[in-house]
Amino acid sequence: MRKGLYTLLLLFIYGCTDSIHEFPEESSGVYADITIVDIERCVQSDLHHTEVVQQTRATNYDLRFIIDVYTTDGSWVTSQVITTTDLIPTTHCVQARFRLPANRYRFVLWSDYVLPGSKEDTYFHTTYPEEITFAGAYMGNTHLKDAYTITEEIDLRGQGNKHIEKSFSLRRPFARIQVIATDREKFQQTHLNEVQTTIAYPGFVYNGFNPFLATTTGTTSGWHFTGTSTPLSSNELLLGWDYIWAGNQESKTKINLQIRDENGKVLNTLTNIEIPYVREKLTIIKGEFLTGRFSEESGGGIGVITEYEGEIEVKF
Repeated sequence: MRKGLYTLLLLFIYGCTDSIHEFPEESSGVYADITIVDIERCVQSDLHHTEVVQQTRATNYDLRFIIDVYTTDGSWVTSQVITTTDLIPTTHCVQARFRLPANRYRFVLWSDYVLPGSKEDTYFHTTYPEEITFAGAYMGNTHLKDAYTITEEIDLRGQGNKHIEKSFSLRRPFARIQVIATDREKFQQTHLNEVQTTIAYPGFVYNGFNPFLATTTGTTSGWHFTGTSTPLSSNELLLGWDYIWAGNQESKTKINLQIRDENGKVLNTLTNIEIPYVREKLTIIKGEFLTGRFSEESGGGIGVITEYEGEIEVKF
């Protein structure tokens, strides 16, 4: 099932000739009025949306929508930026009106979180149409760098005096990964507190996303972040999680884990764990990371679970 929030935009497109609507500031020709009258934020039960709302409210962030319009040859035409404080997954309305000459257009939509009252970039550099990348120091364990996008073409040629209804479903341009220790009970027999984990990407990961083409862009390596200790059950501990840029086809990367106790003592260092990932899918890496010992010589199991092809055993 899809692990993500998505947004539906309902567009009403009114075609008109200048014999019906007169636009004194425009030259003669055929135009179409496009009004985005409703943005419905729909959430499925398994999408962790409660976490998103709690985190954004706790840190006081707004939700931003960027709507860019291009001709199909890539020429920029116009854009609008809308922000809202409504983070609840219910229907609410924003208005974005475009008056465009009859032509073929590509609508590029991007939605992310920004500082309250601001329309400026916070977690992303939004350089349409070439590439969107993370802004600032790399961070994991945060829904605030979650985002959604879609690109759709609309043909307004010959649409005079017609009413057209169009909907968009915005998709997350990321895969989500989780690292879970399965030996919490055993660890707590000798340790009173939880652990701290550093998660690093020694191999290549995608550097950004091109919303115009709906593709990942570039590669980089060396990203890392400090995980979290979140109990999931009496025996499972979430060590960290992240969103990484992903395409529609399966990709693979590697992660390193360094796990330390409450005094900073290194308990385990695991390197080059290969994981598969796909856009809008969840990959879970499970193992006895707190008390186990892994080596290529001795073997051992780290379960890599994906939503799309079951469980994979990775030997260490």
